[in-house]
Amino acid sequence: MKGNEDMKTKDRFGVYDYEKKDLTYFCLLGIQDTLRQNVKDAVEKCRRAGITVRMVTGDNKITARAIAKDCTILNAPDQIVMEGVDFMQKIGGVVCKKCRTPVCNCPTDKKKAEKMKLTEKDIRVDCIDKIDEFKKFIDKLAVIARCRPEDKYALVTGLNETGMLRKPFKLPFS
Repeated sequence: MKGNEDMKTKDRFGVYDYEKKDLTYFCLLGIQDTLRQNVKDAVEKCRRAGITVRMVTGDNKITARAIAKDCTILNAPDQIVMEGVDFMQKIGGVVCKKCRTPVCNCPTDKKKAEKMKLTEKDIRVDCIDKIDEFKKFIDKLAVIARCRPEDKYALVTGLNETGMLRKPFKLPFS
């Protein structure tokens, strides 16, 4: 840079003029983790046992898709790969079943209920806000990329709510 570059005007792609000329190509580097030797076999064994294998990862969507294809989690053209924020937007997030809000004053465990002079039936039960939307695409969902802890919790909550988990379980912090 020379110091007199236009730092306000960008082209239609959001690139400054000075970022497009007088450049020197320096290096291209690609890194790929190799799959563990038994991953594909483990995925196949799960499928034969009737288990739906889904991948939830912090990787970006492109990387997640490539890894999922490599280990055969993604093996049909109609399967869905989406990012966590899109997943949450589509399902409306997790809400209290009684209050229908993400945050409420319902007690989250027996001790808190007793302290508030309430019964066990008043304990907060989480559910998916738009469960009908969840049901529309969950069978095709193979990968959630850029997945955050709250996205994972929503996935498990939705699978529990729809009965897709054989033995519903309660997370220790819920």
